[in-house]
Amino acid sequence: MGARPRPRRRRRRGRVVPPGGGGRARRARRGRRAAPLPRSGRLRRPVHLRHRLRRQPELDGALRPVGLSPRVGGDAGVVRPATRGLASHGRGRGPGRPHGAGPARGVRAVTTEVRVGLDVTPLLGPPSGIRRVTADLVDALPAVGGLEVSGWVLSARADRSTLPPHLEVVHRRLPAAWVHRAWSRADLPPGRWVTGPVDVVHGTNYVVPPGSPALVTVQDLTPVRGGPGVGPGIRRLGRVLERAVRRGAWVHAPCRAVAAEAERLLGVAPERVVVVPNAVGPLPPPDPDRGRRLAGRDTFVLALGETHPRKNLPLLARALDHLPPEVGLVVAGPAGAGEGDLAASVARTGVAGRVTRLTGIGDRDRVDLLGAARVLAFPSRDEGYGLPPLEAVWLGRPVVATAVGALPELVGDRGVALVPPGDDDAFVAALAAAVSDPVAPPDEAVAAVRRLRPDLVAGELADAYRRVARR
Repeated sequence: MGARPRPRRRRRRGRVVPPGGGGRARRARRGRRAAPLPRSGRLRRPVHLRHRLRRQPELDGALRPVGLSPRVGGDAGVVRPATRGLASHGRGRGPGRPHGAGPARGVRAVTTEVRVGLDVTPLLGPPSGIRRVTADLVDALPAVGGLEVSGWVLSARADRSTLPPHLEVVHRRLPAAWVHRAWSRADLPPGRWVTGPVDVVHGTNYVVPPGSPALVTVQDLTPVRGGPGVGPGIRRLGRVLERAVRRGAWVHAPCRAVAAEAERLLGVAPERVVVVPNAVGPLPPPDPDRGRRLAGRDTFVLALGETHPRKNLPLLARALDHLPPEVGLVVAGPAGAGEGDLAASVARTGVAGRVTRLTGIGDRDRVDLLGAARVLAFPSRDEGYGLPPLEAVWLGRPVVATAVGALPELVGDRGVALVPPGDDDAFVAALAAAVSDPVAPPDEAVAAVRRLRPDLVAGELADAYRRVARR
Protein backbone atom coordinates (compact mmCIF):
# COMPACT_ATOMS: atom_id res chain seq x y z
CA MET A 1 0.00 0.00 0.00
CA GLY A 2 1.54 3.23 -1.18
CA ALA A 3 1.92 6.47 0.73
CA ARG A 4 -1.05 8.87 0.82
CA PRO A 5 -0.59 11.58 -1.83
CA ARG A 6 -0.07 15.09 -0.52
CA PRO A 7 -2.85 17.57 -1.34
CA ARG A 8 -2.11 19.87 -4.21
CA ARG A 9 -1.18 23.39 -3.23
CA ARG A 10 -2.84 26.41 -4.81
CA ARG A 11 -1.13 29.50 -6.09
CA ARG A 12 -2.58 32.90 -5.34
CA ARG A 13 -0.99 36.10 -6.66
CA GLY A 14 2.42 34.58 -7.08
CA ARG A 15 2.69 32.78 -3.71
CA VAL A 16 1.94 29.22 -2.60
CA VAL A 17 -1.13 28.89 -0.32
CA PRO A 18 -1.71 25.62 1.55
CA PRO A 19 -5.14 23.94 1.34
CA GLY A 20 -7.73 25.60 3.53
CA GLY A 21 -6.28 29.05 3.09
CA GLY A 22 -3.41 28.91 5.61
CA GLY A 23 -3.31 29.31 9.36
CA ARG A 24 -3.81 33.05 9.32
CA ALA A 25 -7.00 32.75 7.24
CA ARG A 26 -8.39 29.96 9.48
CA ARG A 27 -7.73 31.95 12.64
CA ALA A 28 -9.41 34.99 11.07
CA ARG A 29 -12.50 32.94 10.21
CA ARG A 30 -12.74 31.51 13.71
CA GLY A 31 -12.38 34.90 15.38
CA ARG A 32 -14.57 36.90 13.02
CA ARG A 33 -17.37 38.80 14.71
CA ALA A 34 -20.25 40.86 13.42
CA ALA A 35 -19.49 44.59 13.37
CA PRO A 36 -21.73 46.56 15.76
CA LEU A 37 -24.20 49.03 14.32
CA PRO A 38 -23.20 52.70 14.49
CA ARG A 39 -24.97 54.92 16.96
CA SER A 40 -26.92 56.65 14.23
CA GLY A 41 -28.82 53.41 13.55
CA ARG A 42 -27.78 53.25 9.88
CA LEU A 43 -25.65 50.51 8.39
CA ARG A 44 -22.06 51.38 7.69
CA ARG A 45 -21.05 51.80 4.07
CA PRO A 46 -19.22 48.70 2.80
CA VAL A 47 -15.45 48.93 3.08
CA HIS A 48 -14.84 48.39 -0.65
CA LEU A 49 -17.13 51.34 -1.51
CA ARG A 50 -15.37 53.60 0.97
CA HIS A 51 -12.10 52.75 -0.73
CA ARG A 52 -13.63 53.56 -4.12
CA LEU A 53 -14.52 57.00 -2.86
CA ARG A 54 -11.00 57.54 -1.58
CA ARG A 55 -9.76 56.92 -5.11
CA GLN A 56 -11.70 59.97 -6.36
CA PRO A 57 -9.96 62.89 -4.63
CA GLU A 58 -10.99 65.28 -7.40
CA LEU A 59 -14.65 64.83 -6.41
CA ASP A 60 -14.21 64.87 -2.65
CA GLY A 61 -11.71 67.71 -2.45
CA ALA A 62 -12.99 69.89 -5.26
CA LEU A 63 -16.74 69.70 -4.67
CA ARG A 64 -17.01 69.54 -0.88
CA PRO A 65 -16.29 73.30 -0.38
CA VAL A 66 -19.26 74.22 -2.59
CA GLY A 67 -21.78 72.08 -0.77
CA LEU A 68 -21.47 68.72 -2.52
CA SER A 69 -20.14 65.47 -1.18
CA PRO A 70 -19.60 62.14 -2.92
CA ARG A 71 -22.10 59.54 -1.79
CA VAL A 72 -22.77 56.05 -2.94
CA GLY A 73 -26.28 54.87 -3.36
CA GLY A 74 -26.84 52.50 -6.27
CA ASP A 75 -23.79 53.52 -8.30
CA ALA A 76 -20.39 54.44 -6.98
CA GLY A 77 -18.75 57.71 -7.80
CA VAL A 78 -21.99 59.65 -8.31
CA VAL A 79 -21.93 63.18 -6.99
CA ARG A 80 -25.01 64.03 -4.94
CA PRO A 81 -25.97 67.20 -3.07
CA ALA A 82 -24.77 67.15 0.51
CA THR A 83 -27.50 66.61 3.08
CA ARG A 84 -25.95 68.21 6.13
CA GLY A 85 -28.76 70.15 7.75
CA LEU A 86 -31.22 69.28 4.96
CA ALA A 87 -33.40 66.36 4.10
CA SER A 88 -31.99 64.12 1.39
CA HIS A 89 -33.55 64.49 -2.05
CA GLY A 90 -34.84 60.98 -2.57
CA ARG A 91 -35.95 59.76 0.89
CA GLY A 92 -36.92 62.91 2.73
CA ARG A 93 -34.83 62.01 5.80
CA GLY A 94 -32.03 63.94 7.43
CA PRO A 95 -28.60 62.73 8.53
CA GLY A 96 -28.67 60.40 11.47
CA ARG A 97 -32.27 59.31 10.78
CA PRO A 98 -33.10 55.60 10.42
CA HIS A 99 -33.88 54.27 6.98
CA GLY A 100 -37.52 54.87 6.07
CA ALA A 101 -38.14 57.54 8.72
CA GLY A 102 -39.67 60.86 7.80
CA PRO A 103 -37.84 64.18 7.78
CA ALA A 104 -36.40 65.44 11.02
CA ARG A 105 -38.47 67.96 12.95
CA GLY A 106 -37.88 71.50 11.74
CA VAL A 107 -36.14 70.36 8.55
CA ARG A 108 -37.93 70.96 5.26
CA ALA A 109 -37.23 68.77 2.25
CA VAL A 110 -35.60 70.60 -0.65
CA THR A 111 -37.16 69.94 -4.05
CA THR A 112 -36.10 71.34 -7.39
CA GLU A 113 -38.11 71.24 -10.58
CA VAL A 114 -35.29 70.43 -13.02
CA ARG A 115 -31.63 69.71 -12.34
CA VAL A 116 -29.56 70.72 -15.37
CA GLY A 117 -26.00 69.60 -16.07
CA LEU A 118 -24.35 72.15 -18.38
CA ASP A 119 -21.22 71.40 -20.39
CA VAL A 120 -18.84 74.22 -19.47
CA THR A 121 -15.81 72.76 -21.26
CA PRO A 122 -15.92 75.58 -23.90
CA LEU A 123 -15.01 78.05 -21.15
CA LEU A 124 -11.55 76.44 -20.99
CA GLY A 125 -10.82 77.01 -24.69
CA PRO A 126 -9.62 80.03 -26.67
CA PRO A 127 -11.90 83.03 -27.26
CA SER A 128 -14.66 82.00 -29.65
CA GLY A 129 -18.36 82.39 -30.28
CA ILE A 130 -19.29 79.18 -28.48
CA ARG A 131 -17.27 80.29 -25.47
CA ARG A 132 -19.18 83.58 -25.25
CA VAL A 133 -22.52 81.80 -25.69
CA THR A 134 -21.65 79.32 -22.91
CA ALA A 135 -20.49 82.11 -20.60
CA ASP A 136 -23.82 83.91 -21.09
CA LEU A 137 -25.71 80.73 -20.16
CA VAL A 138 -23.58 80.17 -17.06
CA ASP A 139 -24.35 83.70 -15.88
CA ALA A 140 -28.07 83.75 -16.76
CA LEU A 141 -29.40 80.23 -16.07
CA PRO A 142 -28.92 80.21 -12.25
CA ALA A 143 -31.28 83.20 -12.00
CA VAL A 144 -34.12 81.30 -13.70
CA GLY A 145 -36.64 79.94 -11.22
CA GLY A 146 -37.20 76.20 -10.99
CA LEU A 147 -33.70 75.22 -12.12
CA GLU A 148 -30.73 73.78 -10.28
CA VAL A 149 -27.74 74.29 -12.57
CA SER A 150 -24.41 72.51 -12.28
CA GLY A 151 -21.55 72.11 -14.72
CA TRP A 152 -19.40 69.30 -16.02
CA VAL A 153 -15.99 69.29 -17.65
CA LEU A 154 -14.05 66.68 -19.59
CA SER A 155 -10.38 67.68 -19.70
CA ALA A 156 -7.14 66.09 -18.57
CA ARG A 157 -5.15 69.32 -18.15
CA ALA A 158 -7.82 71.95 -17.47
CA ASP A 159 -7.26 74.66 -14.87
CA ARG A 160 -10.30 74.89 -12.59
CA SER A 161 -9.42 78.48 -11.68
CA THR A 162 -10.78 79.59 -15.07
CA LEU A 163 -14.25 78.24 -14.26
CA PRO A 164 -16.89 80.48 -12.66
CA PRO A 165 -16.70 80.26 -8.85
CA HIS A 166 -20.48 80.36 -8.34
CA LEU A 167 -21.10 77.15 -10.33
CA GLU A 168 -20.76 73.62 -8.97
CA VAL A 169 -18.65 71.70 -11.49
CA VAL A 170 -17.95 67.98 -11.84
CA HIS A 171 -14.50 67.72 -13.41
CA ARG A 172 -13.42 64.40 -14.88
CA ARG A 173 -9.71 64.52 -15.64
CA LEU A 174 -9.79 62.45 -18.80
CA PRO A 175 -8.72 63.46 -22.32
CA ALA A 176 -11.86 64.65 -24.06
CA ALA A 177 -10.74 63.07 -27.36
CA TRP A 178 -10.61 59.61 -25.72
CA VAL A 179 -14.09 59.97 -24.25
CA HIS A 180 -15.51 61.30 -27.53
CA ARG A 181 -14.00 58.35 -29.37
CA ALA A 182 -15.66 55.97 -26.90
CA TRP A 183 -19.04 57.73 -27.16
CA SER A 184 -18.90 57.55 -30.94
CA ARG A 185 -18.94 53.73 -30.66
CA ALA A 186 -20.60 52.80 -27.35
CA ASP A 187 -22.46 54.18 -24.34
CA LEU A 188 -19.45 54.13 -22.02
CA PRO A 189 -18.44 55.86 -19.83
CA PRO A 190 -22.01 56.42 -18.55
CA GLY A 191 -23.43 59.90 -18.36
CA ARG A 192 -24.08 59.97 -14.60
CA TRP A 193 -20.40 59.29 -13.99
CA VAL A 194 -19.56 62.40 -16.02
CA THR A 195 -22.31 64.82 -15.02
CA GLY A 196 -23.49 63.68 -11.60
CA PRO A 197 -27.20 63.20 -10.82
CA VAL A 198 -29.14 65.53 -13.12
CA ASP A 199 -32.52 65.47 -14.82
CA VAL A 200 -31.36 66.99 -18.14
CA VAL A 201 -27.91 67.23 -19.69
CA HIS A 202 -27.21 70.20 -21.96
CA GLY A 203 -24.30 69.70 -24.33
CA THR A 204 -23.26 73.17 -25.44
CA ASN A 205 -20.87 72.01 -28.16
CA TYR A 206 -22.22 68.95 -30.05
CA VAL A 207 -21.46 66.44 -27.26
CA VAL A 208 -23.80 64.89 -24.67
CA PRO A 209 -23.01 61.80 -22.58
CA PRO A 210 -25.28 58.74 -22.80
CA GLY A 211 -27.86 57.76 -20.24
CA SER A 212 -29.75 60.94 -19.28
CA PRO A 213 -32.38 62.99 -21.12
CA ALA A 214 -30.30 65.37 -23.22
CA LEU A 215 -30.44 68.61 -25.18
CA VAL A 216 -27.50 69.19 -27.51
CA THR A 217 -26.71 72.54 -29.08
CA VAL A 218 -25.84 72.44 -32.78
CA GLN A 219 -24.45 75.74 -34.03
CA ASP A 220 -24.00 74.34 -37.55
CA LEU A 221 -23.83 70.95 -39.23
CA THR A 222 -20.18 71.15 -40.32
CA PRO A 223 -19.13 68.13 -38.17
CA VAL A 224 -21.77 66.01 -39.92
CA ARG A 225 -21.49 67.46 -43.40
CA GLY A 226 -17.70 67.71 -43.50
CA GLY A 227 -15.84 69.80 -46.04
CA PRO A 228 -12.55 71.73 -46.35
CA GLY A 229 -10.79 72.34 -43.08
CA VAL A 230 -12.81 69.76 -41.14
CA GLY A 231 -10.30 67.55 -39.35
CA PRO A 232 -10.78 64.11 -37.78
CA GLY A 233 -11.53 65.62 -34.36
CA ILE A 234 -14.44 67.65 -35.75
CA ARG A 235 -15.77 64.64 -37.69
CA ARG A 236 -15.65 62.64 -34.46
CA LEU A 237 -17.93 65.22 -32.88
CA GLY A 238 -20.33 64.59 -35.75
CA ARG A 239 -20.41 60.86 -35.02
CA VAL A 240 -21.02 61.54 -31.31
CA LEU A 241 -23.87 63.87 -32.28
CA GLU A 242 -25.47 61.33 -34.63
CA ARG A 243 -25.31 58.61 -31.98
CA ALA A 244 -26.85 60.94 -29.37
CA VAL A 245 -29.75 61.78 -31.70
CA ARG A 246 -30.37 58.07 -32.29
CA ARG A 247 -30.55 57.61 -28.51
CA GLY A 248 -33.30 60.23 -28.37
CA ALA A 249 -31.45 63.48 -27.62
CA TRP A 250 -33.21 66.74 -28.46
CA VAL A 251 -31.51 69.32 -30.69
CA HIS A 252 -31.17 73.01 -29.89
CA ALA A 253 -30.64 75.13 -33.02
CA PRO A 254 -29.91 78.88 -32.89
CA CYS A 255 -31.97 79.65 -36.00
CA ARG A 256 -34.53 78.04 -38.31
CA ALA A 257 -31.97 77.42 -41.06
CA VAL A 258 -29.86 75.23 -38.77
CA ALA A 259 -32.99 73.49 -37.47
CA ALA A 260 -34.08 72.55 -40.99
CA GLU A 261 -30.62 71.24 -41.83
CA ALA A 262 -30.53 69.20 -38.60
CA GLU A 263 -33.85 67.57 -39.47
CA ARG A 264 -32.53 66.71 -42.92
CA LEU A 265 -29.03 65.46 -42.06
CA LEU A 266 -29.62 63.96 -38.62
CA GLY A 267 -33.10 62.59 -39.20
CA VAL A 268 -34.35 64.13 -35.96
CA ALA A 269 -38.10 64.58 -35.64
CA PRO A 270 -39.30 68.21 -35.79
CA GLU A 271 -40.95 67.91 -32.36
CA ARG A 272 -37.52 67.20 -30.86
CA VAL A 273 -35.94 70.36 -32.30
CA VAL A 274 -36.10 73.65 -30.37
CA VAL A 275 -35.08 76.96 -31.94
CA VAL A 276 -33.70 79.44 -29.41
CA PRO A 277 -31.36 82.21 -30.66
CA ASN A 278 -28.06 82.77 -28.94
CA ALA A 279 -27.78 85.81 -26.73
CA VAL A 280 -26.15 88.94 -28.15
CA GLY A 281 -24.80 91.46 -25.70
CA PRO A 282 -25.10 93.44 -23.63
CA LEU A 283 -21.96 95.05 -24.99
CA PRO A 284 -20.09 97.96 -23.38
CA PRO A 285 -19.71 101.26 -25.24
CA PRO A 286 -16.77 100.99 -27.65
CA ASP A 287 -13.58 103.07 -27.46
CA PRO A 288 -12.81 103.90 -31.13
CA ASP A 289 -9.44 105.47 -30.32
CA ARG A 290 -8.25 102.30 -28.63
CA GLY A 291 -9.61 100.27 -31.56
CA ARG A 292 -7.57 102.33 -34.02
CA ARG A 293 -4.47 101.82 -31.90
CA LEU A 294 -5.06 98.06 -31.92
CA ALA A 295 -5.51 98.09 -35.69
CA GLY A 296 -2.49 100.30 -36.31
CA ARG A 297 -4.44 102.46 -38.80
CA ASP A 298 -7.30 104.95 -38.89
CA THR A 299 -9.47 103.56 -41.71
CA PHE A 300 -9.98 99.84 -42.09
CA VAL A 301 -12.39 97.05 -42.91
CA LEU A 302 -12.78 94.56 -40.06
CA ALA A 303 -13.22 90.78 -40.24
CA LEU A 304 -13.84 88.90 -36.99
CA GLY A 305 -13.62 85.17 -36.39
CA GLU A 306 -11.46 82.11 -36.89
CA THR A 307 -9.71 81.78 -40.24
CA HIS A 308 -11.71 78.78 -41.44
CA PRO A 309 -12.04 78.00 -45.16
CA ARG A 310 -15.83 78.51 -45.08
CA LYS A 311 -15.28 82.10 -43.84
CA ASN A 312 -13.99 83.01 -47.34
CA LEU A 313 -11.52 85.56 -45.94
CA PRO A 314 -9.17 85.50 -48.98
CA LEU A 315 -11.92 87.38 -50.83
CA LEU A 316 -11.29 90.41 -48.61
CA ALA A 317 -7.62 90.52 -49.61
CA ARG A 318 -8.66 90.57 -53.27
CA ALA A 319 -11.29 93.24 -52.50
CA LEU A 320 -8.60 95.70 -51.35
CA ASP A 321 -7.77 96.40 -55.01
CA HIS A 322 -11.27 97.92 -55.35
CA LEU A 323 -11.00 100.11 -52.23
CA PRO A 324 -9.18 103.42 -51.71
CA PRO A 325 -5.46 102.98 -50.90
CA GLU A 326 -5.81 104.46 -47.40
CA VAL A 327 -8.25 101.70 -46.40
CA GLY A 328 -6.71 98.66 -44.78
CA LEU A 329 -7.93 95.25 -43.69
CA VAL A 330 -7.84 93.94 -40.11
CA VAL A 331 -8.47 90.21 -39.58
CA ALA A 332 -8.94 89.52 -35.86
CA GLY A 333 -9.49 86.05 -34.47
CA PRO A 334 -7.85 82.69 -33.80
CA ALA A 335 -5.82 80.99 -36.50
CA GLY A 336 -7.69 78.15 -38.14
CA ALA A 337 -7.45 75.77 -41.06
CA GLY A 338 -7.79 78.66 -43.54
CA GLU A 339 -4.81 80.65 -42.28
CA GLY A 340 -2.60 79.47 -45.12
CA ASP A 341 -5.18 80.39 -47.77
CA LEU A 342 -5.46 83.91 -46.35
CA ALA A 343 -1.68 84.37 -46.30
CA ALA A 344 -1.37 83.09 -49.87
CA SER A 345 -4.09 85.47 -51.08
CA VAL A 346 -2.40 88.44 -49.37
CA ALA A 347 0.95 87.55 -50.96
CA ARG A 348 -0.58 86.94 -54.40
CA THR A 349 -2.41 90.29 -54.49
CA GLY A 350 0.54 92.27 -53.12
CA VAL A 351 -1.41 94.00 -50.32
CA ALA A 352 0.65 92.80 -47.36
CA GLY A 353 1.30 96.39 -46.26
CA ARG A 354 -2.45 97.03 -45.92
CA VAL A 355 -3.36 93.90 -43.93
CA THR A 356 -3.12 93.59 -40.14
CA ARG A 357 -3.50 90.17 -38.52
CA LEU A 358 -4.53 90.08 -34.83
CA THR A 359 -4.83 86.87 -32.78
CA GLY A 360 -5.66 86.30 -29.15
CA ILE A 361 -7.99 89.29 -28.83
CA GLY A 362 -10.39 89.57 -25.91
CA ASP A 363 -14.01 90.62 -25.71
CA ARG A 364 -13.11 94.23 -24.97
CA ASP A 365 -10.78 94.30 -28.01
CA ARG A 366 -13.59 93.05 -30.25
CA VAL A 367 -15.92 95.83 -29.13
CA ASP A 368 -13.30 98.55 -29.60
CA LEU A 369 -12.36 97.25 -33.05
CA LEU A 370 -16.03 97.22 -34.07
CA GLY A 371 -16.39 100.80 -32.86
CA ALA A 372 -13.40 101.96 -34.91
CA ALA A 373 -13.95 99.99 -38.13
CA ARG A 374 -15.34 101.63 -41.24
CA VAL A 375 -17.46 98.53 -41.89
CA LEU A 376 -17.61 94.93 -40.74
CA ALA A 377 -17.18 92.45 -43.60
CA PHE A 378 -18.61 88.94 -43.24
CA PRO A 379 -18.16 87.03 -46.55
CA SER A 380 -18.84 83.55 -45.15
CA ARG A 381 -20.06 80.87 -47.57
CA ASP A 382 -21.75 78.90 -44.81
CA GLU A 383 -22.60 79.87 -41.24
CA GLY A 384 -24.64 78.56 -38.38
CA TYR A 385 -25.43 81.67 -36.37
CA GLY A 386 -23.04 84.47 -37.35
CA LEU A 387 -22.34 86.31 -34.10
CA PRO A 388 -19.95 89.07 -35.39
CA PRO A 389 -22.48 90.81 -37.70
CA LEU A 390 -25.14 90.64 -34.97
CA GLU A 391 -22.71 92.26 -32.52
CA ALA A 392 -21.98 95.00 -35.07
CA VAL A 393 -25.71 95.65 -35.47
CA TRP A 394 -26.07 95.71 -31.67
CA LEU A 395 -23.48 98.53 -31.62
CA GLY A 396 -25.07 100.29 -34.61
CA ARG A 397 -22.08 99.76 -36.93
CA PRO A 398 -22.28 99.24 -40.75
CA VAL A 399 -22.27 95.63 -41.94
CA VAL A 400 -21.76 93.91 -45.30
CA ALA A 401 -22.48 90.20 -45.04
CA THR A 402 -23.66 87.19 -46.96
CA ALA A 403 -27.21 86.00 -46.37
CA VAL A 404 -26.25 83.07 -44.14
CA GLY A 405 -26.81 82.20 -40.50
CA ALA A 406 -29.35 83.96 -38.33
CA LEU A 407 -28.86 87.46 -39.78
CA PRO A 408 -31.56 87.14 -42.50
CA GLU A 409 -34.05 85.80 -39.94
CA LEU A 410 -33.36 88.31 -37.18
CA VAL A 411 -32.57 91.48 -39.13
CA GLY A 412 -33.21 90.89 -42.83
CA ASP A 413 -32.08 93.57 -45.24
CA ARG A 414 -33.22 96.47 -43.04
CA GLY A 415 -30.16 98.70 -43.32
CA VAL A 416 -27.78 95.71 -43.62
CA ALA A 417 -26.22 94.86 -47.00
CA LEU A 418 -26.88 91.14 -47.52
CA VAL A 419 -25.36 89.38 -50.53
CA PRO A 420 -26.15 85.84 -51.74
CA PRO A 421 -23.38 83.45 -50.60
CA GLY A 422 -20.96 82.57 -53.38
CA ASP A 423 -21.48 85.78 -55.39
CA ASP A 424 -18.02 87.27 -54.83
CA ASP A 425 -18.38 90.09 -57.35
CA ALA A 426 -21.59 91.31 -55.72
CA PHE A 427 -19.95 91.20 -52.31
CA VAL A 428 -16.94 93.27 -53.46
CA ALA A 429 -19.28 95.85 -55.02
CA ALA A 430 -21.37 96.08 -51.82
CA LEU A 431 -18.23 96.42 -49.71
CA ALA A 432 -16.85 99.24 -51.90
CA ALA A 433 -20.19 101.09 -51.65
CA ALA A 434 -20.26 100.71 -47.85
CA VAL A 435 -16.69 101.98 -47.46
CA SER A 436 -17.36 105.08 -49.54
CA ASP A 437 -20.71 105.78 -47.84
CA PRO A 438 -21.16 103.88 -44.55
CA VAL A 439 -24.79 103.40 -43.52
CA ALA A 440 -25.61 102.48 -39.94
CA PRO A 441 -28.38 99.92 -39.38
CA PRO A 442 -31.79 101.47 -38.58
CA ASP A 443 -33.18 101.63 -35.07
CA GLU A 444 -35.64 98.76 -35.62
CA ALA A 445 -32.80 96.43 -36.63
CA VAL A 446 -30.77 97.43 -33.57
CA ALA A 447 -33.81 96.92 -31.34
CA ALA A 448 -34.45 93.47 -32.83
CA VAL A 449 -30.92 92.34 -31.96
CA ARG A 450 -30.90 93.94 -28.52
CA ARG A 451 -33.98 91.96 -27.59
CA LEU A 452 -31.77 88.84 -27.55
CA ARG A 453 -30.82 89.40 -23.92
CA PRO A 454 -29.18 86.53 -21.99
CA ASP A 455 -32.00 86.40 -19.42
CA LEU A 456 -34.68 86.00 -22.10
CA VAL A 457 -32.66 83.32 -23.91
CA ALA A 458 -32.11 81.49 -20.60
CA GLY A 459 -35.86 81.54 -19.93
CA GLU A 460 -36.62 79.96 -23.31
CA LEU A 461 -33.97 77.29 -22.74
CA ALA A 462 -35.47 76.58 -19.30
CA ASP A 463 -38.79 75.81 -21.02
CA ALA A 464 -36.91 73.46 -23.35
CA TYR A 465 -35.30 71.70 -20.36
CA ARG A 466 -38.72 71.06 -18.84
CA ARG A 467 -39.99 69.62 -22.12
CA VAL A 468 -36.99 67.30 -22.38
CA ALA A 469 -37.37 66.19 -18.75
CA ARG A 470 -41.07 65.32 -19.32
CA ARG A 471 -40.50 63.27 -22.47
